[in-house]
Amino acid sequence: MTIAVVKRRFPGKRIQRSVFRILRDSALCSMSTVAPGNRAHINTAYVCYSADLNFYFLSDPDSLHCKNVERNPSMAMMIMNSSQTWGGSDRGIQLFGTCHRVRGPATKEAERRYGSRFPAYATWLRRTDPSGRRGAELLRSYAFYRFVPIRIKILDEAEFGGAAFVIAGVTPPRNSARSATLAERPRRNDVCDRGMLTRSHQIGVVGIRRRWRRQARTRLVGGCASTRQSS
Repeated sequence: MTIAVVKRRFPGKRIQRSVFRILRDSALCSMSTVAPGNRAHINTAYVCYSADLNFYFLSDPDSLHCKNVERNPSMAMMIMNSSQTWGGSDRGIQLFGTCHRVRGPATKEAERRYGSRFPAYATWLRRTDPSGRRGAELLRSYAFYRFVPIRIKILDEAEFGGAAFVIAGVTPPRNSARSATLAERPRRNDVCDRGMLTRSHQIGVVGIRRRWRRQARTRLVGGCASTRQSS
């Protein structure tokens, strides 16, 4: 088997349809964080998302992956529908970026989006039976985290062809500093990630422009996407 890198152009709207179709198909994600000693750590969580590609999950701040994020916000996330069968038209998405704990007024926005996708969450919080109250107390001890990708890798064989990976960059607008008001302010290694994003644009990767002010849709900037095909 050989791997060939092919440059192809895809309209932004076509990529947008693919991304959100994949996200709608699965409520679970796997996320990789950096543990002490630069060791890889992975865990699974339920995840919701916004139209501007912010991802939220609920987790125990004392868990290893949350402690990892506090030390190093670098994160990779994978979302796919696990009911797919081998040999079919596969699809999934890998995302690379940074994650921070949501604090202050932004918590209400995270909770609203999470409750909208998972209505049982609000039901659990309202339970009054003894076991339900214990469960509600446990949930209230958890915290919301926001993952912000800067680069995504899409596999959608029905849309883009077999064994083709479309790589796209996620670029914040010029006033991206305002995004820090939604959660914790980005840390230093966020700047390094943006540098990597700039280089990826120089080789013609598609850009996704995130509108930090609450907009109805994410705008994808058309361009030349890089695909990797096996032969």
